[in-house]
Amino acid sequence: MTRLQNTMRQIFFAALLSGFALSLAFVTTLSTARAAQDAPLISEQKAASYGLTRGWFNQLSIDPNRSKVLHVTLEGGQMFLVTDDGLLHALNAETGETQWVRTIGSRDTLLEEPAVNSRMVAVATQSEVFICNRNNGNLLLQLPLATASSAGCELSENFVYIPLINRRIVAFRLSDDNEMTKKASASAERAVQTPLTLPEEDEVLAKIQASFQETKDKLYAEAQPPAKEQEIFLHTPSGLPLMCQSFGMSTFRPLLSSQLAYFARTDEKSKTVPRNDLLLWVTENGLIVGGGIKFSVSETLNASMFEDRLDLSFTVNASSSNYAVTPTHTVAVRQDIDSIFRARPTTNQALPLIAKKDEPEANDIPSVALVGTKEGSLFAIEDRAGEVMWNFTAKGPIVQRVAVIATDVYCPCEKGLHALDLLTGKEKWPMAPGVTKFIAATKERIYGTDDLGCMIVLDRGTGQKLSSFSVKNFDKILFNIETDRLYFLTNTGLIQCLYEQRLQGLNAELSDLVPQPLRHRYSLKECAKALAGETTPPLYWTATEAGDAMGTVVNITTKTEEDTADGAADGDDFDPFGESSSDDVEDKEADKAREEADLLDESNPFGN
Repeated sequence: MTRLQNTMRQIFFAALLSGFALSLAFVTTLSTARAAQDAPLISEQKAASYGLTRGWFNQLSIDPNRSKVLHVTLEGGQMFLVTDDGLLHALNAETGETQWVRTIGSRDTLLEEPAVNSRMVAVATQSEVFICNRNNGNLLLQLPLATASSAGCELSENFVYIPLINRRIVAFRLSDDNEMTKKASASAERAVQTPLTLPEEDEVLAKIQASFQETKDKLYAEAQPPAKEQEIFLHTPSGLPLMCQSFGMSTFRPLLSSQLAYFARTDEKSKTVPRNDLLLWVTENGLIVGGGIKFSVSETLNASMFEDRLDLSFTVNASSSNYAVTPTHTVAVRQDIDSIFRARPTTNQALPLIAKKDEPEANDIPSVALVGTKEGSLFAIEDRAGEVMWNFTAKGPIVQRVAVIATDVYCPCEKGLHALDLLTGKEKWPMAPGVTKFIAATKERIYGTDDLGCMIVLDRGTGQKLSSFSVKNFDKILFNIETDRLYFLTNTGLIQCLYEQRLQGLNAELSDLVPQPLRHRYSLKECAKALAGETTPPLYWTATEAGDAMGTVVNITTKTEEDTADGAADGDDFDPFGESSSDDVEDKEADKAREEADLLDESNPFGN
């Protein structure tokens, strides 16, 4: 009897467990089906009704029930995303393809917003900074911090900057390990040129082997990027980092407003030394502080003659009563101001300036940083001179980032969107009510969101409302001042990209082509080429030529190689230092001779 009872109990518990498993599977399937049904993908039909096309969508490789997206950074056709499980994702911003995924620290490490330059991506934690190769995700450096960081880091081409909770800014120099780079390049070259081992029994097999090896080399040459772009090796910094006071704890990661390349010259050759970074950050006590790397210039190109220093340049008191540019050592810090900054500053960053030897700080068009406060004040600061160009008062608190597209400034406040001129601060059209966040801009439209979860489409020339549609199912909509793309994200890692339809009137065979994005500013790789002296120096900045080159009006352009070639064809030698050419000397001598002849004529008007 006891054996029978035990058997019945086993059968009962087995049936109970089976029923529980079936119920759990049913609930999981139902929740998955509901999640798929509620997935906030914008259909092609809905997008087309607003003149948009769905470019791509992607789902990050994360657990949607345990992880979520924290930060997103967009630059140069790449999108970098940080999740709360310690992962850094790199995506192609034009195709949605996942390029690589990297674990930063441990899975429970809280990561800050990524910072990028032309070759690297950096992510800060509270105790360390991780620097990776942006092409493949390989870890290049892991820098420990003596004090916990207060916000994310910032990258220039030569330094990484980190704000600390002890009210200091530290900078580590990023120096290439040339020996390791050469070894990696030689190893990659040997791997490409490894001969194919095939039996050479007769001439036919030998020909097949040679043909196969030739095809293999060709495929490697076409598919593999250069080794120097794939592998980067950095020296581990030795000694103490550069450090300066920040006059308050930085509430957002610093902003690299511009980079200055000093164009030094000797009798034998010229060399560009990119060692002057201009940085801007905001503090908890209401100060806008500017500083960065400065260097002393010598008459020689000996590296020991250049001394890097991390110094302060200016401070701006963004209080409600007044603002003033004050000397660094006499600034009065108000203690009653409590976090008046709610968004990170923005700049009209573009190609860096290459200055002449005698004018290292010269600049024709200002580099402007824009900072908004919750009190409704917008400051436009010329970062090189450290001066406030203008101050605009919005109709409400400014709690979102201000956008700069060419010479247009779009300032969102809690009442609506203001459109201003970058150089004067004057309004271009009346405030667009309800638009509390700027999203992106195209050639003719402005996209923004309101507090009710709707995307508002405005006419860029007049500010009039054109249409609106719901986007409340998305947790994040990317702030994009790089291109005209619209990026929608959820916390669970679903991303999709929309863009305007610009292929009307083409043949049916071209209907599937994706148009190139409308770029609003230069990429960091283009800036790096200018800093390395690969572009034709010096850089002269105007508005019209750059607008023609980039499809929209921006305030920076360069002397192109075609302009240089035209000048050489005309017999003019291109001189980056502004020295007079031979033709100019002859013209001056001819003018001088004519002036002397005129003086002789005046002294003897009758020709006697």
